[in-house]
Amino acid sequence: MIAWYTNHFISQKIMRSVAIGFKCITKDTSLFKEGARKGMFKDEAILYGILRGCSDVIHYNFKNGLNYLHIDLGYIERSLHNKGQFDGYYRISLNDTQARYKDVDLPDDRLNKLNVNLEPWKNNENGYYLICPPTDAMCIFYGIDAKKWIDTTILKLNGKKYKLREKNDISIQLENDLINAKCVITFNSNIALDATLAGVPVIVTSQHSVIRDWNNFNMSNLDNCLELSKNLDRKKLLKFISYHQFTLKEIEKGLASAIIQTLTKENKY
Repeated sequence: MIAWYTNHFISQKIMRSVAIGFKCITKDTSLFKEGARKGMFKDEAILYGILRGCSDVIHYNFKNGLNYLHIDLGYIERSLHNKGQFDGYYRISLNDTQARYKDVDLPDDRLNKLNVNLEPWKNNENGYYLICPPTDAMCIFYGIDAKKWIDTTILKLNGKKYKLREKNDISIQLENDLINAKCVITFNSNIALDATLAGVPVIVTSQHSVIRDWNNFNMSNLDNCLELSKNLDRKKLLKFISYHQFTLKEIEKGLASAIIQTLTKENKY
């Protein structure tokens, strides 16, 4: 396995812990393109984010049938990089940017260490559909057009009330937008999980979300998403998530590597 790092200090800090915990070599993504052209890389990869050459590694491994582990900010209690903090959790996903949920009942030991506030499902019958479009980086990575995605989503609402929330919109806190939301619609944002914990039904339009595989909703569920959500097991989801995110200390000590290897063998990762 190769731990790929970029010229950004966040990537370098995270991948330093990864290299220790996963006992793998490190390489700079600036060296990737030339090496890839020569067919030098036939190893599994592990990397943080999708920028600064990381997307090239991911697409290369996918095209060549090579596994990769993708690291990003955690689902719950994420590290606050904007505040210079690295003591939170980081999600690690196999061959995708988020974990593909599997209906398995994992232990609750890791969940019990998390500060999770699970709110009752909200019946905002007269509320709006909160549309959360993908970021520019995600659009480039997945080859989609944000405006087209937004226009298509609004069209499918067929005149229903909606509110558009861009990721960089900090004028209103997310929790305030969720208060009057009937449902959240997103491509693959972590907001999907935030809303699920807050008791607001979620529709994810891509397969690149742990929530999509958990609830299996699509745009045909606009009118019955609340009713269906009430029958879902959010605790089972949270236990699954807790085994797919780790602190840097857990990564560096080899715990993440050990758990991933065990769950992969059991077809639970």
